Amino acid sequence: MALNDDGTAKLVFISYNMYGYNQGIVAIHLIDTVAPAALLVQEHWLTPANLTRLDNISSLYFWYGSSAMSVAVGEGPVYGRPFGGTAILIKKQLAPLTSLIVTNDRYTAIKLCN
Repeated sequence: MALNDDGTAKLVFISYNMYGYNQGIVAIHLIDTVAPAALLVQEHWLTPANLTRLDNISSLYFWYGSSAMSVAVGEGPVYGRPFGGTAILIKKQLAPLTSLIVTNDRYTAIKLCN
């Protein structure tokens, strides 16, 4: 976490459309150099069973998120291109200040601090 000129905390957030976990994971490693307070990702295309792959992005972050593939997977074999999914990766040091408001197939919302 960086500081502003007046000594207050500066929270950096990055929003990124992955266009699929496998395609977007290469650019996600910017999390190591920029070290944002939170990384907001869209279109990870992960199924519910594969959401834990978000754990592999960085050991310094935890996440809230959901799959948009729940209904498609529940109906049987998946045909065509996968779609959707949102997640927010948050620095673990901010965990005591973070709470989940809602997560579903279209958006994820958290409360950070007040």
